[in-house]
Amino acid sequence: LLLREKNRKNLDEVADGKIFPSIMEFSQILFTFFLVCIEWVFFRADNVKQAYYYISGIFSRSLFEIPFINIERLEVIIILIVLIIIEWLNRSKTHVLQDLKFNRLGRWSIYLTLSLLIIINSQNTDTFIYFQF
Repeated sequence: LLLREKNRKNLDEVADGKIFPSIMEFSQILFTFFLVCIEWVFFRADNVKQAYYYISGIFSRSLFEIPFINIERLEVIIILIVLIIIEWLNRSKTHVLQDLKFNRLGRWSIYLTLSLLIIINSQNTDTFIYFQF
């Protein structure tokens, strides 16, 4: 019970009652995101050497070059930004559509639209990561 209580110190919502997080909260969010992304490289790589080469490629000089953005990528980036903003603004709710007063048809229209956007933009034919185990 004592150990359980010790691990319960970070249960509050990020930026509770504010639109934007503090600089400290934002840096913690970015640091956690960075660590998870680096961990994914090691999880996906066949061995540590391959993961090292991949990570060294990420942090090469090309990190500071401006990438070429074609129209297809721009659409995906815009969709992601909109979805991140919607999720951030509704972070204290159980689900995004909780406070919106939609009838069943309206809710299912949104669900189907999002599902179609996912299907249309999922052109990658790689197998899901867990299928290799």
